[in-house]
Amino acid sequence: MSRQTFIETLPVANVPTSIDVVAGIIFRNLPDKPQQVLIAKRPLDKDQGGLWEFPGGKVEPDELSFKALKRELNEELGIDVQSAELFKKVSFNYPNKLVNLSFYKVLKFSQEPHSAENQEIRWIPISMLPEYQFPEANLPIVKALLSI
Repeated sequence: MSRQTFIETLPVANVPTSIDVVAGIIFRNLPDKPQQVLIAKRPLDKDQGGLWEFPGGKVEPDELSFKALKRELNEELGIDVQSAELFKKVSFNYPNKLVNLSFYKVLKFSQEPHSAENQEIRWIPISMLPEYQFPEANLPIVKALLSI
């Protein structure tokens, strides 16, 4: 059997899919209340449905991360992100894919966040994050936010 024949017969399923994702960490400060962060519940019909997450989504091919963040947060929350800074990058190897996540602190935006895609959203005190169930890839971010 030639090397070329061997390579052609390798199962494609063993090649992990890699996905780049951006997510926004959006804070709110209210008088006489602890700082809050916005979380969203994943739709039940999506991968890891029913878990909470920081809003965001997939980066399109040849799209810059900040542009993807602006697009995703506008689509999901109806906000216009004007500035953000990288908070942390996390790569997580799920059984069927490798997810590369870039989490951004959203520093400035316009419009009031609302559920533009019928996804449940909540403002919660940062200290309450452990009470919500997040995908495994988000747990390092939850831990980092709790230490701020």
